[in-house]
Amino acid sequence: TGFEKAGGDYIVMMDADLTHDPSYILTLLEESKDFSVVMGSRFLNAGGLGDYPLYRILLSKWANFYCRRILGYNIRDWTISFTVISAQALKNIDMGNLDVKGFAFIFALKYQLLKSGATWKEVPVVVKFRAFGKSKMNLSTIIESILTPLRLRFRKGRAFL
Repeated sequence: TGFEKAGGDYIVMMDADLTHDPSYILTLLEESKDFSVVMGSRFLNAGGLGDYPLYRILLSKWANFYCRRILGYNIRDWTISFTVISAQALKNIDMGNLDVKGFAFIFALKYQLLKSGATWKEVPVVVKFRAFGKSKMNLSTIIESILTPLRLRFRKGRAFL
């Protein structure tokens, strides 16, 4: 994967459609001095969903509630990709064990990092609805996103059997 080939001490993961404001990167990197995973969060005070339509706000809130309950970590924003990860934390997990696609990859990666002992912090960010392009969300993506937390929490071996 790209994570395994990347050099440097930190990996910055973010959407390329300008949903995530690059001005937050410095804040996330600053916090990374003390934590191995620093996640942007739309659901902390001072964070937000900008001009997102109501149905996407409700879907996102439900998905994060669901992930918190199933995966057992009190992360407010499991589904945002805007995250800085230390290269060392990535070395502590088996990327081959992340047999997931689409949106589910984001919370599967976070879960594996936390299970491996990574320290984490959330930092408030405000995101904007995509400036261009269209969503890749479809029925199969939604189904995978519902099943993946269950598979991660209760699996034996790989994420998908």
